Amino acid sequence: MPVYEVRCVHAECGALNRVPEYSVRKQPRCGKCNNLLPESKHTKALRRIYQYGLYVARLALLAAPIGLFAWVGSGRETPSAMPPKTNPRPATVCGGDALPRQGDYAILDFAPRVAPFKVETSPNSYYLVKLENLQNKYSSLSFFLHGGMPFQTDVPLGTYLLKYAMGPTWCGPRELFGPHATAKKARTLLFFQFVGDRYEGHLVTLFRVPRGNFQTDSISLSEF
Repeated sequence: MPVYEVRCVHAECGALNRVPEYSVRKQPRCGKCNNLLPESKHTKALRRIYQYGLYVARLALLAAPIGLFAWVGSGRETPSAMPPKTNPRPATVCGGDALPRQGDYAILDFAPRVAPFKVETSPNSYYLVKLENLQNKYSSLSFFLHGGMPFQTDVPLGTYLLKYAMGPTWCGPRELFGPHATAKKARTLLFFQFVGDRYEGHLVTLFRVPRGNFQTDSISLSEF
């Protein structure tokens, strides 16, 4: 687990703390004066979203019994009052969601991003690329890519499993690329590390190239 050194900004303290990791659940405190340690605006915003989600979940649990009693008291409708059956929407229809911009899509790993990561894709498809932290799969980074456009970013140090889904049409965060989507995962892990005097990363090509050494296996969308 990475450890970060954070200095207390309290005027009468200034102690240097070793923090295992930043959490959206709890802001770390100084071990000397017990004051809150500084953190990024990104982490603060995610904590507010997390706390708001907990509040909504509690309200939903409180409202569930009321909804149940209301449903039981409403009685059953007679057959004549039932609405006519309609044909279901075709499964192939999608694309109502706005197309995300190329770049960061969902970032759940808040360690410093210092190692280079570059991805090359083929045109006529969209890609959702995920780097899944080997120590904690819920600490991941996802990037949305427009096929054929160059993409390069920095990621935290660590060991990651690469997965990606792709398709010609974006259908939203639940259906991803719809019925024509394919998903794959890498056979080898990606190591992002500091060696010598520089950070080492990876260049990944998500299409066939002569003598390519990046191999993948097909997976279901539920595994993605």
